[in-house]
Amino acid sequence: MLNEQQVSKLIGRLVDPVLEATLDETNGILEIEVIKPDKAIIKLALADPEVDKDAFSKNIQEMLGQFGFETIELELNYLASNIIDAILEQREGILSEGSKTKFIAVASGKGGVGKSTVAANLAVALAKRGKSVGVLDADIYGFSLPVLFGEMTVPRKEGNMIIPVETHGVKMISMDFFVESGEPVIWRGPMLGKMVKMFLEEVKWGELDYLLIDLPPGTGDVALDIHTLLPSCFELIVTTPHYAAAQVASRAGYMAEKKWTYDSRSR
Repeated sequence: MLNEQQVSKLIGRLVDPVLEATLDETNGILEIEVIKPDKAIIKLALADPEVDKDAFSKNIQEMLGQFGFETIELELNYLASNIIDAILEQREGILSEGSKTKFIAVASGKGGVGKSTVAANLAVALAKRGKSVGVLDADIYGFSLPVLFGEMTVPRKEGNMIIPVETHGVKMISMDFFVESGEPVIWRGPMLGKMVKMFLEEVKWGELDYLLIDLPPGTGDVALDIHTLLPSCFELIVTTPHYAAAQVASRAGYMAEKKWTYDSRSR
């Protein structure tokens, strides 16, 4: 027979009928107790427990019945309103279909050519022109925007959302805010993508005219993830006159052009 953790893992995959999000995503599992030999007590929270209640209960009965559970006591409660609001707000963010935010990725291909400086100055210049501007430091390993802006205030949380730091009229988020001073980030590629996705989806950017994205050097995982996550994006390539820098920058530009051309054809 399954234990509480195993049952929780199964139940967590179920989808809230109203929010269309898994119970893991909504933190909708309140309590699970397994009583041998064949009984389970389950308390869950849904946005509206009355919607598809019979079908939802039957689904749990059939799923756990395959693992020998014959008696299942199921209690459905209402999910907290602040959690519902946070999930809905997340969907209405800058990646939603109705978003009017223009995305500008600042890339270089080669490090040390002033890419982050250009991103920071462009963000401030747009803000001084009355635009609502955010800047996302996607250089997870080599973050530098907080230092350039002179702002190291730790972002606060509001419900399930992160409130970006605001300085010089610009909203900013960076990995630098989430690590100890001098501590390196030692992650493999998939973790980088998850962090960038979180910065796009779980940060309360509000209504932005522009979101500038300071990409890491090269054409690796983060650059590819950005191109996959965003519906469309302008790309600004920064280089110096040096031959090596220009050569690498041209590759970054070629990747961006090829990626966006392919995506637009796919859609």
